[in-house]
Amino acid sequence: MASDVPALASAFEDEGEAGLLDRRLGKASGKRVPSDRSDEVEALYRTRYAGFTAKHFHEHLVKEHNFSWGYTWTKTFLYSKGLLEKAKRRGAHRRKRERRPLPGMMLHQDGSMHVWLAGQPALDLIVTLDDATSAIYSRF
Repeated sequence: MASDVPALASAFEDEGEAGLLDRRLGKASGKRVPSDRSDEVEALYRTRYAGFTAKHFHEHLVKEHNFSWGYTWTKTFLYSKGLLEKAKRRGAHRRKRERRPLPGMMLHQDGSMHVWLAGQPALDLIVTLDDATSAIYSRF
């Protein structure tokens, strides 16, 4: 930013407020993928690489077709053309669920090793409990 200050100051002195306007607005980026290359990417995916993941497809583009744009562009492009579907959302580790309606339908058995008594070695605690009522049937 510091290197732009003299250029901005001279632009302001020469042209006034109009010299401070960003003239890039409304113009295509110089880094933009040319339309013929994007058409080629679409055709390659449809004909030769159908079913590939975005990452695997991008690796082949770079290696075999001299494609120099980024993976994010490839992935976004494939999604925009409807060639890829969003992956199903993976569930939470401990998904909430309804408890079983009647006692005895599902029992949980859990065990853990812990130093339960001071000065004693670690011992296992095994608990059997009911899903519907959280009643403990056994513990040893």
